[in-house]
Amino acid sequence: MTESTVSERLFEQFCTENSIRFVRIEEEQYQTQDYDVYFSCHRVVAEVKQIDPNDDDLELSKQLHSHGIASAWDETERRVLLKINSARKQLKSGSRGRFPTVLVLYDNVPTKPIDTEDIKTAMYGHETVRYSLSDNPIDSPPTKTSVGFGSNRRFTPEHNTTFSAVALLHRFGDGTSLLSVFHNIYAKKPIRPSWLRRDRVKQFTLGPTQAGFFQEWVEV
Repeated sequence: MTESTVSERLFEQFCTENSIRFVRIEEEQYQTQDYDVYFSCHRVVAEVKQIDPNDDDLELSKQLHSHGIASAWDETERRVLLKINSARKQLKSGSRGRFPTVLVLYDNVPTKPIDTEDIKTAMYGHETVRYSLSDNPIDSPPTKTSVGFGSNRRFTPEHNTTFSAVALLHRFGDGTSLLSVFHNIYAKKPIRPSWLRRDRVKQFTLGPTQAGFFQEWVEV
């Protein structure tokens, strides 16, 4: 039996504190999920992934502690993309086309925290504005034709439909936890929001498309 990661211990603690039954799945020769989680009679396949500091994060933290100030820029949604890619086989194997799935992320990088926009970009792509040019572009400015999701998307009607949701596990300084669940609108086996109703669980889905506006998370 392999030693549990910080994220796995926190996830198990969260489940215990919120009366969520779980079964740890031991590693075998083939790719498999970390947990089966039960909401009443509903089984959900769960993979827990931890985002750890890289060399740049460690250097940033060192500068911050040494000088009291530091600056950095990073496409933090890339970290979510990598975890989605690495969880695909485990969740597909565990689901077998029969059960909903969730990828649970724990962000262990305090200097560059993952936020809701990172989750949205990783799942559905970069927010993109599309323009068209007139026959005489010198006299007429470009016309905005649409806004929507563009490059780097992972979830579409044809891709990663095994994923029912991506969740972010938060751990606060007072020892309390919160699970933010972001439902995949393209999931073949969706998780019903009613299954997860708890004080320490927040759930979101993409709001409706409105002309000229980007879709935003709305709580469900």
